[in-house]
Amino acid sequence: MVKISTGPLSSAAPDGIVPVETAIALLKDFGGSSIKYFPMGGLKCRDEYTAVAQACARHDFWLEPTGGIDLENFEEILQIALDAGVSKIIPHIYSSIIDKASGDTRPEDVRTLLEMTKKLVK
Repeated sequence: MVKISTGPLSSAAPDGIVPVETAIALLKDFGGSSIKYFPMGGLKCRDEYTAVAQACARHDFWLEPTGGIDLENFEEILQIALDAGVSKIIPHIYSSIIDKASGDTRPEDVRTLLEMTKKLVK
């Protein structure tokens, strides 16, 4: 089950909690190509994330894991989706690779993420 009432209007309405397959079908009805799974809190929701990844693979739907992804858990998060058979994975890294003092993205972290991705995606 996933919560689909997360938008500016729907979040103020009664909870919309549906099977992940229904959420994917609804997104496809609207012309969507991916599901944004958040907030993950890194790997705190590993079992739920795995179930969503498996559903995405079964329904040929892309997956956008979001929330708490950093250099420590990126590989495992990507590997879970790859193992499930998701055809396209779009992880949202956000602030974990931003230098807090300058506000700039740390190029060395981007290089590290690229190497991790190359290692897993063969």
